[in-house]
Amino acid sequence: MEKKLKNQKAITLIALVITIIILLILAGISIASLTGSGVFERAKESKEKSEQAQIKEEIEMSIMDIQIEEISKGNNVTLESLSNEENGQLANKLEGITATLNDNEINGEYKGYEYTIDNNLKVTVGDPIKGISFSYTLTPKGYTNENIILTVNAKSTNGNITNIEVNGLTRNEDGTFTITQNGEYQVTVTDSTGDTRTKPLNIQKIDKVAPTKVEVTIEDVTTDGFTIKANAEDGESTTNSAKSGIGRYEYYIKKDTEENYQKYESAEEKYKISGLELGDKYNIYIIAYDKAENYKQSEVITYKLSLPFICNLGVENPMFETYQGTPEYKGKEEGIYLNNSVIATKENYELNENYTIIIETKNIENSNIGANSIGFMLAFGYGGPDMGSCSLAIIRTTTYWATSGAGDQYAVGTEKDEYPINEWLISAIKYDGTNFSYFINGEKIGTSSRSSIKDSKLYIGGISNSGSYSVGCSWGYGNGYYRNLAIYDNALSDEELANYSFND
Repeated sequence: MEKKLKNQKAITLIALVITIIILLILAGISIASLTGSGVFERAKESKEKSEQAQIKEEIEMSIMDIQIEEISKGNNVTLESLSNEENGQLANKLEGITATLNDNEINGEYKGYEYTIDNNLKVTVGDPIKGISFSYTLTPKGYTNENIILTVNAKSTNGNITNIEVNGLTRNEDGTFTITQNGEYQVTVTDSTGDTRTKPLNIQKIDKVAPTKVEVTIEDVTTDGFTIKANAEDGESTTNSAKSGIGRYEYYIKKDTEENYQKYESAEEKYKISGLELGDKYNIYIIAYDKAENYKQSEVITYKLSLPFICNLGVENPMFETYQGTPEYKGKEEGIYLNNSVIATKENYELNENYTIIIETKNIENSNIGANSIGFMLAFGYGGPDMGSCSLAIIRTTTYWATSGAGDQYAVGTEKDEYPINEWLISAIKYDGTNFSYFINGEKIGTSSRSSIKDSKLYIGGISNSGSYSVGCSWGYGNGYYRNLAIYDNALSDEELANYSFND
């Protein structure tokens, strides 16, 4: 009986050993199937495909957003604009993406995967990056007038990340880096196996220089409003500062009798204001911001809402009266002939803070007045005892001239042939609040930095030295024809004057 029990125990132990061996064999087969081409491998491939699809979708959606934004502005989206660090289109949409333009395609990395964008903007996402991969996060993104905080997000398939360095920068306690000026940087990442990877980092988005010029002009005047135009220039780039360009404008306007300004914001350099009262005066100024939020404010201008005064001088006009001599009205085509005579407004004509005066003339011959040969066309402030204290005039000598201020103290002109005779020419002077400019047939002849005339009597056809200010003559006259006259209560643009013509 005892011998039988011993045999049964032996058989049981052998069976147990055999069972364990079989289980181990089965376990080995299962592990092999999982770690080889089995479940684990298929799960890994599925995960990578899912990540690739997600990355592809994110890049494609970002490109689509960029296209919508740029096409609405009339711009095309190209490989260069997508990868251009100056514009940062992809970088501004996707944190940590790199985009380098090579031969007709963009190559880059995003979320541990390589990708390409071809010339048709088709996105292809490749295999995951082996070894060390890393990306950047810049705060703030885009142009800024502050320091940039750089965060490096790194990982390695071979080991742990042991060190991150950026040349010329000290690592902060939280692991970030502070970039204080633009430049080329090198980011180097090291893992626990001793493997390293270095990528360039080009920072050109720090702009600490404010716009250098902001001026206000008024265009497209109607009975209830006008368009405010901002003439702004951004500060030039320096060694440590980029030129980001003008990004947005704030337009401020109020009736001069009111206390508070109304503010309007726009990314456009023009803003249409309506609902205003004809005849009222308005104070206006603009603040221009560059894309880094540096800003500059314009001077405040005062603008009176009024329609332009335009008339033909060839027919008798109740707005004018003869000041001296006998005008000969020749009709709309030939205008009014003035020979040693002058016509003047019945009442003082008040010019706006900004203005443009345009007159169409045809000289017959020169006049000899004193030591100078002067033909006169139009003036504010010259006459008899009612002469204004300041002058504004378009005259002709052997050079072209326009004067403003006290006498010819603020004159502009250029050496050219004498003013052509027997030819209709359009002369214009404008003041935009800063510069006083003179034009002949749309060509800017010269510019001065000041005009002090605001209101006075308007004279056409003669000039006087009877007061305290003069242009160096006693009485001078224009010998010729005067056809059309226009006075605008705003400074027309150079383009408008270049194409200006009087309608029938």
